[in-house]
Amino acid sequence: MEYSVIEYNKSGIDCAKLKNYEMAVFYFEKAIELDKNNAILYFNIGLAYSESKNYSQAIADYTQAINLNPNFASAYQGRGLCYKAIGRNSEAEKDFAKATELGYNG
Repeated sequence: MEYSVIEYNKSGIDCAKLKNYEMAVFYFEKAIELDKNNAILYFNIGLAYSESKNYSQAIADYTQAINLNPNFASAYQGRGLCYKAIGRNSEAEKDFAKATELGYNG
């Protein structure tokens, strides 16, 4: 039985809540295979990678979310946190400023 994008995304979220980031990534990847233009899916997988400290992959996925939706404040915030975690403070500050500009309030 094949799942829908919504079902894969929900399964990924459920796994992430249980801190099973490897399975969360698996489900988000399946969702992305079905809908490559969904910024929320890239944000969600970015969050899972971020939580598992795979910052370079998280940055790539947050960037894709931003490319798909340039007004995605939470994606800028998430990417900024990853930049900060790896010591790229200048880029982090730019992303935090953009997130704030777009209305991010944590």
